[in-house]
Amino acid sequence: MPVDTRDKRAAAGGTPLYPSYPQPDGAIDASDRSQAAGVYPSEESTAGTGSVIMEIRRTKNTACYVPIPMVSTSAPAGFKTGLSPADTAYCKDGSGPWTALAIADAFAEIGATGMYEIALTAAEMNHDQLIIKVTAPGAADVMAVIDCVKSLAEKMLANKAVQDKLTGAIVYYDDDGVTPVLTHSPVETCSEIERAVS
Repeated sequence: MPVDTRDKRAAAGGTPLYPSYPQPDGAIDASDRSQAAGVYPSEESTAGTGSVIMEIRRTKNTACYVPIPMVSTSAPAGFKTGLSPADTAYCKDGSGPWTALAIADAFAEIGATGMYEIALTAAEMNHDQLIIKVTAPGAADVMAVIDCVKSLAEKMLANKAVQDKLTGAIVYYDDDGVTPVLTHSPVETCSEIERAVS
């Protein structure tokens, strides 16, 4: 497949990060399907071994399932079915040693698709970033980088806004319904809204 000339690695004569998409001939092949699923070979991949790196977002401190595609090393564009991973571990917040996950038995294939899922507890998700590493015989190593997010904007959409009928001030409360997160106070001399973080 031709490389994407916009890729600086390819322009410098190095290994391209990913093949061009879509195909110039308009044909859709297994590699295109992998790209559509967000699966890209690592730059450091070598023939017969390889690795898959993916990045996803999940809500911090909330239990969730993480989908993990297992790609065959003998047919890199195909998914590997029927696996029992030899090693499932995670690293939190970019520091510390790899820690064996207590949820290895929850690593389960979805049907016979080569897509697997891992169940993470709220405690395991109580970090800013997690990296999950999965290895299994006959499959490329997988590293899933999980950004755990809980932004003020997300909280504002879910939280309660209360307006004082006398002063006109609007107070946005946190999840507990008691702690103010943000207060909008009208300015007496004009119609502007003054925003003051509580």
